[in-house]
Amino acid sequence: MVQVLAFRKRKVGKQADNQSEGPPVKTVTVYHVDYVKQKKIPIGAVEERRKKERPENLAGLLRIAREKYSSTPQEAFQTAVDGSNFLER
Repeated sequence: MVQVLAFRKRKVGKQADNQSEGPPVKTVTVYHVDYVKQKKIPIGAVEERRKKERPENLAGLLRIAREKYSSTPQEAFQTAVDGSNFLER
C-alpha cells in the first residue's frame, strides 16, 4: 500500500511557535471501487493535516487521491476515500 502526504505551507515567526505540538493527523484510506462486483479495494492512504475543520476537507482529500492514484478519467471516477473518520466528529 502506498501512502501520500498532503502538505500545507509553513508559517514563520510567531505563528510557527504556536504549532509545536500540531494537530492529530488522520489517515484516510483510498479505495478503488468496483461497481460491478460492489467491492472496495484499498490502494493507498492520504493524510489529513489541517488544524481547523472545514466543510471541504473530505473533498480536498478526494481530489488529492484522484491525482495520485488515477491516470485516466475512468480510474478517477472509480477512486474513493473512506469518510468514516470525518463523520465521527
